[in-house]
Amino acid sequence: MWRVHARPISTTGYRQQGQSAPENGRPHEGQLARKFICTRVLLISLWEATEGHGALGSLRSLLYIGPMVRITLGGTGPARDREIEAVRHILRESGLPDAGILAVTDTLLVARVGDEIVGSAALEPYPPAALLRSVAVQEAWRGVGVGGQLTEAALSLAADLGCERVYLLTETASQFFSAFGFRRIEREEVDAPVRRSQEFTSLCPDSADVLVLDMNAWKGKGGKQNRAPETD
Repeated sequence: MWRVHARPISTTGYRQQGQSAPENGRPHEGQLARKFICTRVLLISLWEATEGHGALGSLRSLLYIGPMVRITLGGTGPARDREIEAVRHILRESGLPDAGILAVTDTLLVARVGDEIVGSAALEPYPPAALLRSVAVQEAWRGVGVGGQLTEAALSLAADLGCERVYLLTETASQFFSAFGFRRIEREEVDAPVRRSQEFTSLCPDSADVLVLDMNAWKGKGGKQNRAPETD
């Protein structure tokens, strides 16, 4: 069962966070979108809770969970420059390194709500393996499934690229990634080209957990059925 924590939007909240209050006391588009996605998560809860409960199950026919967050791969020219800057901000906000992000622009995924970029994930291909990096979500959008959508989209991309294994380094999110099938290994077990990456050699501390995902196992569990990222 999903647990949703939502607060009413008020001008007091803006003052406490050091932000300017919306004109006429009305929430900005971003706040409205966040409020809507919390409602969407609540509807998913109702959808799951009413399954197999007789008359209550009829509620399911009244619920439509439409797409809210779009995961995209693409963007060129000035648009791509703006994406990179937004991703850098989210990475810094999340305490993750933004160095080397320009080297993965072809395999950089962004999560969008409307025109706002709220999350990122990137792949560094080292055939037949890949390194998953820069999985981060804007603070205001954490806890509503954006990180999970980004991870699934990145793994779908890895499958399309023919990757057999996906590695990652993390100091705080081992439990989160284990839900996708990642498991801890020793650094010596990592493919040599991945070990020579900037993430392994300088960006992440030696104390970071090293995780790996067998892509064949992931696809065998239905992972490839997840929606691939869209292209702008």
